[in-house]
Amino acid sequence: MRYSYLASLVLIFIITGCSSQKLNTQLTASDYYQRGEKFLNKGDYLKAIENFRTITTNFPGSDLVDDAQYGLAEAYFRFGEYINAISEYEKLIREYPLSEFAEKAQFRIGECYLRQSLPAQLDQENTYRAREKFNRFIQEYPSSELIPQARQRILECRTKLAKKDYLNGKLYARLKAFDAALYYYQMVIDQFGDTKWAVAAEFGIGEIMLKQGKKDRALSSFQKVVTRSSDEKLKQRAAQKIKKIKEGR
Repeated sequence: MRYSYLASLVLIFIITGCSSQKLNTQLTASDYYQRGEKFLNKGDYLKAIENFRTITTNFPGSDLVDDAQYGLAEAYFRFGEYINAISEYEKLIREYPLSEFAEKAQFRIGECYLRQSLPAQLDQENTYRAREKFNRFIQEYPSSELIPQARQRILECRTKLAKKDYLNGKLYARLKAFDAALYYYQMVIDQFGDTKWAVAAEFGIGEIMLKQGKKDRALSSFQKVVTRSSDEKLKQRAAQKIKKIKEGR
């Protein structure tokens, strides 16, 4: 509901704004661009959109058209209209691939998807898309100053996807569907070993092995948690499990 309401407001401002601006023949593309930047920096995104759109629509031959296209996408991004922002960033990359703004636009597309990502227990389509876009950014702009940020965003995506699989494993373990639980726990370890959820999954495997009477396998899992985890509470729990297993022998 919020997005449709905001989109309606944007459309009204664009229609009314552009129609009035067409009558003002004294303003140049540079004038509109300066106005757009001013409104963007002030947080008046509707007016920023209005002015940047005027340039892309009425001054297609201007040297500022790719600047305005990026400004338009950026206004949508800061406004929280991520679907529209993606569309405008993609238009910039498609129509002005040599623009100095193409690199940042590609990065922003990934951020748009990441900001639409839902909590880990819900659908993760946007998280997968964000990871894909950041990976593509790294491939296309390997020398970019944004590479460290892109890698950090990818880790954020991987961490959330790992948590999704971990929660699935934990749910199945609670339901005593141990084969399914072990499947998801192992998936976390195999695919997301660089995230904190990998050691949590190892602990989960240890608990299942202990319930199934497989003490040696359980001991191995708990020892891995003690060795690899940075979570002191989890390490203490694993150490306690190890102690009980050894005392029970």
